[in-house]
Amino acid sequence: MKLNSYLSKYFHGLSSSNTFFPLLLILLVSITSITIILFSSGFNLNFEKKYTVLAQINILLKERNNNLSIGLFRLNIGNYTEAIPYFDKALAIDPNNKPALTNKGLALSNIGNYTEAIQYFDKVLAIDPNDRLALSNKGLAFYKQGNYIEAIPYFDKALDIDPNDKSSLTNKGLALSNIGNYIEAIPYFDKALDIDPNYKYALNGKGLALSNLGKYNEAIPYFDKVLAIDPNFEAAIINKGEALSKAVNQSNTW
Repeated sequence: MKLNSYLSKYFHGLSSSNTFFPLLLILLVSITSITIILFSSGFNLNFEKKYTVLAQINILLKERNNNLSIGLFRLNIGNYTEAIPYFDKALAIDPNNKPALTNKGLALSNIGNYTEAIQYFDKVLAIDPNDRLALSNKGLAFYKQGNYIEAIPYFDKALDIDPNDKSSLTNKGLALSNIGNYIEAIPYFDKALDIDPNYKYALNGKGLALSNLGKYNEAIPYFDKVLAIDPNFEAAIINKGEALSKAVNQSNTW
């Protein structure tokens, strides 16, 4: 059985979410007033209030004219295309600005420009060959292109730097699964789950690997765990349905 086509949507590696904490640091350092907004809300904001806070952050960022901060802000709310010009402005000032290079690569990858994204990750790696984010994200760009074999060495390099990087562990497992190495993939999912037992991407990946090995009854509980964490996780819904159907067919042949 080939890997479900939906799997490619649900790999989870170093993504734009990983820029959230650097963005917070930038905001807290460069925009003191925003801490007042956040703390006065007690961090217990409904959607409308969160939107208001984000709008205020955006205004303050523009006033400060901090291109990298604005780019990170837009990247973190999913405005990938709008983020790119701000990274370009930051790079016009400093062509070797690693965060700007890395995050422009992320933005390009998120809009499907994988080849161009790889070029930006390569620029980072020319500055620092051991930059884990660039290595992992370059691997992801290859993965998204369907170049699974090319992706694996970059996940390996990222894991050499941080063996407990659950994203790179999961992504290596997914890449191995996509080339049919299901048995070899499972220990990578297991290690990611040792680090975070509720990591839904590793749970789904292990379930799918087991399903591809014909172990449908073993696979189903992993999809159930994913859906207990995220009931709307589309890949797990589909993968569980396929595993249930094949389990029934398998039992009928015995």
